[in-house]
Amino acid sequence: MIMYVSDAVAFLYYLLDKLPPEADKAFREAEEGRAIVYFPSIAAELYYLFEKGMDGTMA
Repeated sequence: MIMYVSDAVAFLYYLLDKLPPEADKAFREAEEGRAIVYFPSIAAELYYLFEKGMDGTMA
């Protein structure tokens, strides 16, 4: 299985759908179960903020 390492900025751009096609390919492969993407712990916080929303409703 292919393994990739992503930094927090690349992950944020992925969530915002702003990655260049070649970089986006790695995330698509992971979504399809053909690859693994490793993230720094800050990426988990970005994902939480993205899912929760950054509209000021968080404490």
